[in-house]
Amino acid sequence: LTVYQSTTGGLLWEDALSCLAGAIPHMNALWVLYIGLVVFAIMNTVTGIFVDQAMKTAHDDQRDVAMEEFEKREIRLAALKATMKDFLVMGKNYLNRTAMFKIIHDRRASELMLKCDIDPRDLFSFFDLICGDGKRIWWRDVDAFLNASFRLKGFARSMDIAALSYTHKTRRIQLKG
Repeated sequence: LTVYQSTTGGLLWEDALSCLAGAIPHMNALWVLYIGLVVFAIMNTVTGIFVDQAMKTAHDDQRDVAMEEFEKREIRLAALKATMKDFLVMGKNYLNRTAMFKIIHDRRASELMLKCDIDPRDLFSFFDLICGDGKRIWWRDVDAFLNASFRLKGFARSMDIAALSYTHKTRRIQLKG
């Protein structure tokens, strides 16, 4: 009981040591070694287990938040696509520059884009960059266009636009040549 109380702070270990030091030779060294082993090794191990469990729980929470964001993004993407379908060129299966201009000025579409942290002007510029001379995007390609437009956020935006612009220019040169 004395050893347990000494390691858990219920009894000062110096008091227990002073009683035993006269009866057992080299007790000072053994007692300090024991207390050091228990306090630093075992207590740190127990603390490490609790910290590890807390880290796993935080990781699971982070994953759950990411999944919720992904689900919200998919719902907003479907809503934006449905809104864009209303602006298809009459009798055609594509969106041209005029239709895209109307989309970015539509209240519902603008709200959805802003909820996704996409500036409607960036979407319009992205449309111009991707469509090239044809200035239209086929409806079958709208999903790919919208998924790529979700990358138009933060620092990645400038990197992606620069890479896309370079690729687009080199392909146009290859097609003309």
